[in-house]
Amino acid sequence: MKITLAGSSHWHAEIHLDAARFYGAEIAGIWDEDPGQAHAFAAHHDLPFIEDFKEILSSPPDVILLMGHPSTVPARVRAIIEAGIPLILEKPAASHTRELMALRDLARQHQAFVAVPLPNRFGPAVAGFERLRRQGRAGPVAHCQFRLVNGPPQRYIADGVA
Repeated sequence: MKITLAGSSHWHAEIHLDAARFYGAEIAGIWDEDPGQAHAFAAHHDLPFIEDFKEILSSPPDVILLMGHPSTVPARVRAIIEAGIPLILEKPAASHTRELMALRDLARQHQAFVAVPLPNRFGPAVAGFERLRRQGRAGPVAHCQFRLVNGPPQRYIADGVA
């Protein structure tokens, strides 16, 4: 499977790259709104650099993993969906719920593949609850709240993420 990582300045880019490589995916290219950052990321990992987002759409990979600022991501999501390319959409994907609903509607209209990484759904708390439910030892869920703590805000500066 060929994956393009679009939005390499997002702090999840390294994590997604590691996961893609672990599962044997081929990285088709690295792109970012900041071409200098994408070029440096691509060079550091010995990967192809993509300067123009339109290149991704004209020579599409099997899937695009899109990361970025919520103010610019929705337009790229629309372009990817309209091009018929499967999409993994990192959060946050938009600045307002109405923008997300419009993207959802567009994806439904095009019968597009759009996935959103939600790590808590496969984490130890959910697995533990499912085990208890199968054993008949869990009651109904009335409310759930999860927090994923990935470190202090300074991690963004340390990782070179503006």
